[in-house]
Amino acid sequence: MNIVTENPALYQRENQCTYHIDPHPQFTMNDTAVMFTTTVTGKVSMAICDVAQLLEKTK
Repeated sequence: MNIVTENPALYQRENQCTYHIDPHPQFTMNDTAVMFTTTVTGKVSMAICDVAQLLEKTK
């Protein structure tokens, strides 16, 4: 399982974006998953992380 550890900036000062891009994580699917936005693909996209695996990785 891959867990996002860094959301790279998509825009520089000279080419700013009007959107505020933060992960804004929230629990979903009866608290079994966390959904959040990410920029690791070079664009804004959505990611889902399984809570059980996240707990195991962060012991």
